[in-house]
Amino acid sequence: MALKNHLLDGQITKAAFVEFMKFGFRKASIRNIAYRAGVTAGAVYTRYTGKDALFCSLLENILAEFEKQGSVALQRYNIAEQTACLEDFLTAMRCEVRIYIDIFFNYYDECVLLFSKSDGSSANNWLEAMIEHKLTTTVSFFKKIAGGPVNKDVIRLLLDANLHIYRKLLSFSLTKDEGIACIIEVQDFLEAGWIKLFKQLQNI
Repeated sequence: MALKNHLLDGQITKAAFVEFMKFGFRKASIRNIAYRAGVTAGAVYTRYTGKDALFCSLLENILAEFEKQGSVALQRYNIAEQTACLEDFLTAMRCEVRIYIDIFFNYYDECVLLFSKSDGSSANNWLEAMIEHKLTTTVSFFKKIAGGPVNKDVIRLLLDANLHIYRKLLSFSLTKDEGIACIIEVQDFLEAGWIKLFKQLQNI
């Protein structure tokens, strides 16, 4: 068996980034990536089992970071669920927002791929699962507050609003400081909605 030329690895990943950023996962093709990299399609397939494996390989670092940092935010949410305290919930939310902002601007291109270009890939399935888990834990928190059922659709809409803001933010050419300032201002408005919901459920 011929030895794999590792000098081509960087060429392929750079070409893949360009192709996926331009066309998204669905419309990108291995043939175009190979052409951009100046290699054969076979050279790509000796390194990756297919387009999905190549796409996901570009996101390994950011997915690992989300898993790592997400556990920090989860600890704060667990505290909020135990105390059933609004301020603890808001503290956890603010911690999570700051984590996302840091990840967005440390892994900007990867974030664009994950949040805006991943439709149809297994990375998008991971993102959807993360969102669904977030919904489940948030509903659980507010059920405890209410002592009974809550309107899951309202909570989903609030979470979707958060996600839309993150996606929109990635489409702007902002510095990290500008992005943080922007998201903090918007978060003030979103927090007002969470506070209102919290107080309604506690009949305050």
